[in-house]
Amino acid sequence: SQGLTAMPADPTLLLAQARMVWRSQLSRPYAQRDYTSIERIVRKLEEVAPNDPGLAIFKADFVAARTNIQDAVASLGESARKQPNNIPLWIAWASGLSRSGKFAEARKVLDECRQTTGDHADIRLALSQLAQAQGDDEDRTQHHAGDGVGDLDVEAEDVRQQLVAAQQDAAEHTGHRTD
Repeated sequence: SQGLTAMPADPTLLLAQARMVWRSQLSRPYAQRDYTSIERIVRKLEEVAPNDPGLAIFKADFVAARTNIQDAVASLGESARKQPNNIPLWIAWASGLSRSGKFAEARKVLDECRQTTGDHADIRLALSQLAQAQGDDEDRTQHHAGDGVGDLDVEAEDVRQQLVAAQQDAAEHTGHRTD
């Protein structure tokens, strides 16, 4: 803990300290939890790094854990709107919407993120996870594929075939059979 307090204005260390204190509180019985120290750390973080995406995500997690998922989702949405190129914030916002059962809204958020930032693997993964949460395996596979990247199952089979071929080549050169 001394390492975390040695640099009191370092956002990374403050965030780590907040997470450590939060985990400690979560291990206590619900009636014995005291979040005042976490709230103090969050206020300090808001002073030194108000636009830190880690802070926005932590605050949303913290609020959600205290059974107020709607406020957490609203907070993430507000932060994502302020930082339109911050993909992790948009994904966290969509994830919160999805956990709230608002799949269509989550999809719109991810689509808007993709329009704003371009096509990224983490957005495709989030879209795939959203489709999977809805039980849509075809849509899940489509998002994994991306634009012209190819189906992951096909890619995995290609890699497997290449490994088998490499093993056979090695066996021919060493005189060992792999059958």
